[in-house]
Amino acid sequence: MGKRRKSTVNGSHKPDTSAVEQFQRWEAGLITQTAVAEQDGVTVGAVCQRFQRVAKWLRSQSVESITEIRQSHTRRLMAVYREAMQAWQKSLEDAAEVSVDEGGNGEQARVRKKRKGQSGNAALLQQARGALEDIRKIWGVDEVVADEQESRGRPILTVIVASKEQADGIYQASQLVLDHKEAEQADDIRSD
Repeated sequence: MGKRRKSTVNGSHKPDTSAVEQFQRWEAGLITQTAVAEQDGVTVGAVCQRFQRVAKWLRSQSVESITEIRQSHTRRLMAVYREAMQAWQKSLEDAAEVSVDEGGNGEQARVRKKRKGQSGNAALLQQARGALEDIRKIWGVDEVVADEQESRGRPILTVIVASKEQADGIYQASQLVLDHKEAEQADDIRSD
């Protein structure tokens, strides 16, 4: 039978629990690399390499956790955005006022219907905009420096991602931001 391979996360081998514990003790200043080398019967250079692998693996774990949190918060903020936009759209609908005059002396009751135009609830629109702003902050969209090249008048952004899920989350967030910016530009044009 062949040698068993350790599981990998993002191409990084998961270190033994003892190596992680040693690294954490070394990082806290409780043990030296020389002491670990003597304990394990290896060179200090081997311990240094082991600790580099552990550090790399721990960083990858941290990045994955951050990405999962970002994706979770993005999903929740998207729900807030959709709900606020639906409520705002509903607030634009005409209000119907119905009044019934009961007839007296054998007269038939009259029903009056009156429509009242609505301008929409600005607080709902602000809530939707706030959700989009929070999504931009979570993914750092406003902080990313755009390439000088442009495609269809929009800057091309170069973003390095660790997973397809992270890329999908960034794409969804960026699409919302771009759609929102286009809507703002259209509103500005209409108001001029």
